[in-house]
Order: sequence, then structure tokens, then C-alpha cells
Amino acid sequence: MSMGLPPLQGAPVGVVGAGATGRAVARALFEIGARPIVVDTRSADAAPEGASEELSAVAAELHWGDPEALGRTSLVVISPGVAIGDPFLAPARAAGVEIIGEVELAYRLRPDAILVGITGTNGKSTTTALTGAMLEASGVTCQVCGNIGTPLITHMLSRAEDAVLVVELSSFQLESCSRLRVRSAALLNLSDDHRDRHPTPGEYLAAKSRIFGNQTAGDVAVLGADCRETRRLGDSLDPSRLMWFSALDRAVPGAYCEDGSLVLALPGQGPRAILRVEEMALQGAHNVRNACAAMCLASSRGATPEGMAEALRHFAAARHTFEVVGSAAGAVWVNDSKGTNVDSTLRALESCTGPVILIAGGSEKEADYRPLGPVMAARCKALVTLGETGPTIAAVGREAGLEEIHAAESMPEAVRIAASLACPGDWVLLSPASASFGLFRNYAHRGQCFVEAVHELEGFTPAGSGGV
Repeated sequence: MSMGLPPLQGAPVGVVGAGATGRAVARALFEIGARPIVVDTRSADAAPEGASEELSAVAAELHWGDPEALGRTSLVVISPGVAIGDPFLAPARAAGVEIIGEVELAYRLRPDAILVGITGTNGKSTTTALTGAMLEASGVTCQVCGNIGTPLITHMLSRAEDAVLVVELSSFQLESCSRLRVRSAALLNLSDDHRDRHPTPGEYLAAKSRIFGNQTAGDVAVLGADCRETRRLGDSLDPSRLMWFSALDRAVPGAYCEDGSLVLALPGQGPRAILRVEEMALQGAHNVRNACAAMCLASSRGATPEGMAEALRHFAAARHTFEVVGSAAGAVWVNDSKGTNVDSTLRALESCTGPVILIAGGSEKEADYRPLGPVMAARCKALVTLGETGPTIAAVGREAGLEEIHAAESMPEAVRIAASLACPGDWVLLSPASASFGLFRNYAHRGQCFVEAVHELEGFTPAGSGGV
């Protein structure tokens, strides 16, 4: 058995959560000969579709809403949606059972794995996917996984021995890791988010910082130089491992933007221009930072300048992340439904090059919306709000001097209001600064509802058809 795990052959192992991550963990445990005991916090009536059948196929013992079975396991593995201190885990704690997360289990099963990990408040998915694209374009065998798609553990048991695993890691995943070693790790930025899970900024930073916790000589730590919190963190890390990225200033060693070009300056080497910013397929100032972060990570694992440039020329933005949908009423329509916090919406607003009609609001995350005020006043000609946070965002905009503010009951209504206000040269931006629950299943459902409503507008022209 791999280092750091109790003997699991035939052992009962608790799995908390019957969603995609929990089912992947159960499959992996079955493959190595353990006995998965899956316990979900929900009742059987709220079971995910197909979960019971899939778990039966791997001989999992299944419990709904009752955590008592966790007290008779040798190890408990939690899904990201379950906090490490959740009262639901009390039977396991009372029995002295170790509690870890899916990512930690994956690492302990294969501690020799070459992991490239990306965390941060915003830009994780884009940077993760772009890093993978740069490695692939350079001929490096890799797999993109984690919070961006399939769980890490799915690939850990089946990976090629020399494959690089590029993993998006959330604070929820990192808080349940203790021995995880990420060979090339990045903390992109840090801003107010997830107060419901991390009540203080210090707790949030501590969770994110775990990505660097077990690095050793030869590993690489990548930090954003444009973010005050990540700059401070650099003081506590080994300078010989550090690389920086910036869209504003020289970042050496690291990657930065200078005179309209993306530049890579590796340790001990002179700066080298990779390509012009205007050649990038990705749009927006925030994506310059994402590209620079990806260059640091990919180059640390063997990506070539030519491969990085090739990926940057052709890489398309992730769905629902500053995704240009098309044009209507002379305006550019942008789907940034994945903008679920204030900082991501600020970045999206900064990337719009004309007057903005902002569609914002959703379910509550106990966020401070006040930083939106001056930016909305400076960049927005109108605000259309949705959901339970809509009135709060409207109040912030009104206090900052924004006069054109409307409330909508649904996404189609919000799009109709925005279309009635739009003029040639405007940008209509869906960037909610809020979670999606209540009106929508998740951010992807919210973004799809926006896209469908925009497609119904008179005179709509899709992006890439000459309309944008």
C-alpha cells in the first residue's frame, strides 16, 4: 500500500458524498480492494440520479442521511462540498478515524505523481486548461482534471507513468489535504469569497496556501505579483522556488507583459518574448494574467516557447468565463456566469472596452459588494439585477451615483431590459458577483439561460460571424 495510508485491502473506508467525486472515490477504492461505505448527507429522496446503481456496481454499502456508519471505518474520505469540520462527521471523529479529502487520497495512492496545481479566487479553470494546452502543444503527455472536470483520483490509478496531471484545486479541496505535494503550484490571486465556508480572510488564505505546504527543493511556486495578498505570501516561501507573473510590471523570474508582448524570464535565463498579446485567442486583461501564470507552470514542466505560443494563439475561453456570445442591438453580449464573486465581476468590467450594461445578482454568499460601487459608476451605463443579492448590488450602485438601475424576475426579462437600453458600442455583461442557486441549478445553467435568451434577440449575430 502507498505511503501514508493504512492497509486498505478488504478494509471498510467511508466515503462522504454520493455525487461525482464520491462515486469516483468509491470506484477507486473498489479497484484497490477496499470496501467503500458511502454516506450521503441527503435523504434517499434527494439522491443524485443513477448514484445507487453506480455505487452498487462497485459493491458499495450505501447510507442516506445517517453518518453513524462512519464510526466503523478505517478511513473517511470527504467530497469537496463537505467541510472538514462538518458536524456530520462527528461519528468518525469520535472513533478517532482519520478524515481526508479525495485529492489527498489520490496523492497518497500515487505519491510519485507529477502534479501541476492551480488555485486562487479567479482564473483557475482558464489557467488550468491553458497550462494543459501548452504542455500538449509541446509534446508533453498530460491530463487536465480536478475541480475543472473529472476528479483527480479517476486519473491517478490509470495514468501513464510519465504523465503530468494538471489539477484545478479549490480551497474546499485543499483544506482536507495534509501530505499533498504539488510539484508546480500556483496561487493566482486572493479576494473575498466563500465566507460561508471560510469566515475570515486568514482561514481562506490558509486553505489556499496548502498547495505549497509540502514542496521541496526543485519544485516551483508561482504567485501573482499584481495581488497584494499573494505578494505578501511570497515572503514566507523559499525564494529559490518562486516564479511570479504580472500584467503590469516586470516579474523576474516569471512571466509578464511588456510593450504589448508576453515575456517569459526563466531562472538563470534572459527574457524571451513568446508572442504579441494581440495574437492571443483569449480576450480581456484578466486573461493576460492567466496566460502569464500558465507560461510559468507549463515551462516548469517542459513546455517549449513554440508550444506555448501555439496554445495561446488557438486556446478558446472556457464556457461561461467572459465568453463573447455575439452582437445584438449594436452591442457586444458577454456571458461571464462563472463570475460568482465580486473580484471576478470587477475583472470582467475592466475587460470591457465600451459602456457596460451589467446584469448581476444571484444567491447570497455573504459577500461585501461595496467595491463594485465606484467601478460600476465609472464603467456602467445601466445595471439590471436578479435574485436575492440584487437589491444589495442595486443599493451599492445607487450610492455610487449609478442612476439607471432595473430589477428583473428572470433571465429572459433581464436580457430584454438590457436589450432595450443597449446602443451601438455598448457591452452587455452577465457577471453576477453571486452564486447561482435559487433561480438556477448552477453557474452553467445560468449562463446557458443567458445565451439562449440572447440568441432570441432580433438581429442577433453569433460571435465569429462578423458581428463582434
